[in-house]
Amino acid sequence: MLPSDWEGAIHLIVQGEAVPKQSYITRFGRPNLSERLKVWQDLIRWKAKERMAGNPPLDGPLELSITFLRKIHRRADWDNLSKGVCDSLNHVFWKDDSQIKRALVEVRETEKNPMVEIAVRLIPHA
Repeated sequence: MLPSDWEGAIHLIVQGEAVPKQSYITRFGRPNLSERLKVWQDLIRWKAKERMAGNPPLDGPLELSITFLRKIHRRADWDNLSKGVCDSLNHVFWKDDSQIKRALVEVRETEKNPMVEIAVRLIPHA
């Protein structure tokens, strides 16, 4: 859940089951992304561009909150789930995910309506 003091954050909810992004490289030196991951990342990117409404990516140090609601008995590491989301938002919410200096990630189970809730803001007084 989003911290209560995050007024002014860019907020986005994407419906659907989050797809983790494992790190592995093919023998040709290129990442091998599953079709499910590509579709998931495209959905996040499309929703984020719609939310930004033509505004430029944030510039400066950022803090990020991500809450994953996943179907019960679906296992995935929080960092692999987050990597797919963060990579999708490069050049949309922020210039590069290296701008993220603080993050809160929560993975919760649900019987229905899997989704991801994302909020990002510039770090105040950074």
